[in-house]
Amino acid sequence: MGIGVGSLVPDSVALPFGSVSAVMSFNRMARALRIIMSQLFMLVNTNFFDDFCQLETLPLCQNSWDTAEMVMKMLGWKISTSEEKRLPFAACFQMLGAIVDLSETPQGRILVRNKPARLDDIAQLVEAILSKQKVPQSLIETLRGRLLYAAGHTFGKCTQLAVQLIAKATRSGPLILLDQRTKQVIRSALEMLQKSGPRVVAVWSGTQPILIFTDGACEQEGAKVTHGAVFADFYEDRFLYFGDDIPQDWTSKWRASGKAQLICQAEIFPVLVSKLTWIKEISGRAVLWFVDNSSAQSAFVRSFSPVFDNYELLVLNAQLDVCTQSMNWYARVPSFSNPGDAPSRLEFEALDTAGYTRCKPCYSLHEVDKIGVERREGKAPNAHG
Repeated sequence: MGIGVGSLVPDSVALPFGSVSAVMSFNRMARALRIIMSQLFMLVNTNFFDDFCQLETLPLCQNSWDTAEMVMKMLGWKISTSEEKRLPFAACFQMLGAIVDLSETPQGRILVRNKPARLDDIAQLVEAILSKQKVPQSLIETLRGRLLYAAGHTFGKCTQLAVQLIAKATRSGPLILLDQRTKQVIRSALEMLQKSGPRVVAVWSGTQPILIFTDGACEQEGAKVTHGAVFADFYEDRFLYFGDDIPQDWTSKWRASGKAQLICQAEIFPVLVSKLTWIKEISGRAVLWFVDNSSAQSAFVRSFSPVFDNYELLVLNAQLDVCTQSMNWYARVPSFSNPGDAPSRLEFEALDTAGYTRCKPCYSLHEVDKIGVERREGKAPNAHG
C-alpha cells in the first residue's frame, strides 16, 4: 500500500489476495465494472473473479472490444495486454480453467468443461497424495479446493462425497493419515471428473418439471424390504410406475453391518432405480423428487451421509446425475400424501385403474456408464411393459 502526498487515502499497488476477505472485496469491484459496461455502454459481459468475457455479434466484435478497453482505461484500471490474456472473440473461450463452447448455440446448447491441463494437474496431485500414508494438511486443502472448482464446471456434486470426507480429514491435525476408504473416494472423484464430459446448458424451454414420488417399505421386522416409484410427466402426458422387492444382494449387503431395520437405504434405493429405469425420460429435464424419509432427503440434498451403506448409494447417485444431467430438487412428502406408497407395498390396482403404465425396474446400478449411454441413445430394452 502507498500513501499519496497530502492525502490519507491508501493506494493499492497490487491486488491483496492474501488479505482477509480480499477476494470478496475484489468481486464487488468487478461487479461494479460489469454493471458500468452493461448499463452505460450496452456491452454484454460477465466476470468470473478477475476474468472478464464479452458476448457480441460478429460485425460489432471489434467495436465492443475497443469500448470495453476504453472504459477500463477511463476508470484507471490496468489490464493485461499480453497475447495469452488479451484474446480475440471466439466461439470457444476460457475463463479461469473453464472452457465455454458456444459452437452449438444454434441448437440451443452451451457446453462447459474443464481445461485438459487442469484435470491433468488434479490427477498429478491425486497420485502424489495417494502414494503417501501421511499427507500435510495444506496439500489436502489444495486438493479439496481444486475438486470443488473443477466439479463446478461439470456437474457440481460429482466430487461432493470426496470433498466432505477430505474436509473431515483436515480436522484431524497438520499431518493427516488417509485410510483406504478416503483414498478410494478421492480416486473415484477424479475418475468421475475425467469421464463426466462437458456440462450441457440448454436454453430455457419452459417445460414443466417431471414429478417422481418414491417410497420404501421395511416390514415383517425387516425380513421383507420393498420399494416403488410413481412417474408423472404432464408435459409429455406420460404416467409410469414400478413396485418390487429390493434385490436380495442389496439387502444382504446392508444387513452385513448388523442392521435390522433398513428403512433409510430402502428410501434411497428407489430414487437410484428410478433414475436408471427412466434415464431416457429424465435426461436434461427438471425433476421434482418427493421422498418419504427426512434422512434420505437430507442425504440427497447434501450428497453425503456418514453411514457407509448410504454413502455407497450416493456415489452411484452422483454418477447417475452426471450421466443424465437432469436438474433435481428433493422434497419431503408424508406417506398419506405419497402416491409412491402403494406400489412400494406391491399394491398396484389403484394406479392401474388410473391409467398408469407399470415398468420393469432396472437394477444394473454398477453399469451406470454403459446402461446410461444405451438408454439415452435408445439402444437398451425399453423399461415400459
